[in-house]
Amino acid sequence: MGLGPTDMSAEFQPGDRVRFVSTTDPELYSLLRPGALGTVAVTDDIGTIHINWDDGSCLGMILHDGTDVIERTD
Repeated sequence: MGLGPTDMSAEFQPGDRVRFVSTTDPELYSLLRPGALGTVAVTDDIGTIHINWDDGSCLGMILHDGTDVIERTD
């Protein structure tokens, strides 16, 4: 049995510092690149983790289907 949206997002709490690792989304509408750092703002009801990136951008990460990969830095 796979992990659902809530299981995956429970690892990341508001205020956590994270690093962007990768995405499989070929149409990423962002200048975000691997290694970018940010702070978790909130996790929504479907498990998207919304992050305020240090470059000033905001982008939600979708972890439960493998689209995006982030890791905690602390």
